[in-house]
Amino acid sequence: MTWRFELYSRPTDVFAIFVVPLGVLAGLYLYGRVEPRKWALRILVGLPLVTVVVSGAYPGWLAVNRYDDGNYGLRIIEGNGVRLAWAPQGPGWPEETATWDEARNACDQLSRDGLRREAVPPRIWRLPTVEESVRSAVRRGRNAGGTWDSRSDRTTYRTQPNKDTPLWSRYSPAIYRWTATEANASRAYRFIWAGFVNSLPKKIRIYYRCVADPTAIANQ
Repeated sequence: MTWRFELYSRPTDVFAIFVVPLGVLAGLYLYGRVEPRKWALRILVGLPLVTVVVSGAYPGWLAVNRYDDGNYGLRIIEGNGVRLAWAPQGPGWPEETATWDEARNACDQLSRDGLRREAVPPRIWRLPTVEESVRSAVRRGRNAGGTWDSRSDRTTYRTQPNKDTPLWSRYSPAIYRWTATEANASRAYRFIWAGFVNSLPKKIRIYYRCVADPTAIANQ
């Protein structure tokens, strides 16, 4: 299970979620039974509550306060040095998952209006890069001011991004997408709605949304 988790997450996530809790349990076994009994009950009830509050309160608040204007068509998203057309819901922004190569091919085949796949690939659309994804991240419809350090794979934001339109659909199961940026020959980066990035094997199936230069679709 740990190996499967590592495919989708950063090594630090694996350490925090698996290694630290198991280390704590090992320490509890080392010191034996907690006395007095009331302290054992406090730990049994209190630690899960603290975990829920610390780990779940802010993500839960973000989920409740997601902004959705109901427009899932073709959108021009501009700001933070990036201006891109993002594909409308359909073959360029599907509810189905795809491997990295499948996602790239789907973008290549997307029609100028983003509504169908052509037999002869127009190659107008493509996957966004990590840099474009981070810089296009939004919070309540406004640019979140993101930057990406490619040396450390770290992202920073002026405002914490959320799963908001026009970049995301609040009700979609998609919480991360492929980017065009490769980590190496077998791995590519994904962008997560909360603004983080990390690499996955290209054979993994996740979501995607194609982008294009707005001038290339202006005369559709």
